[in-house]
Amino acid sequence: MKKEAHILAVGISHADGLEMAEQYGALIKAAVPDVPILIRPTDPVIATHTGAGAFAIMYYTA
Repeated sequence: MKKEAHILAVGISHADGLEMAEQYGALIKAAVPDVPILIRPTDPVIATHTGAGAFAIMYYTA
């Protein structure tokens, strides 16, 4: 992500894995400190299919 230009925001979605999502969020924040990071639980349908501990990292560019 350091090499990606114009990152506007990062989102981390997790399925019962808040602690892990926060750890990844901290690593990303260290790499791109000026970019806002949103951490949220995923919806129940996705969580049911992926299982506990699943996560996704999304980012938006200009």
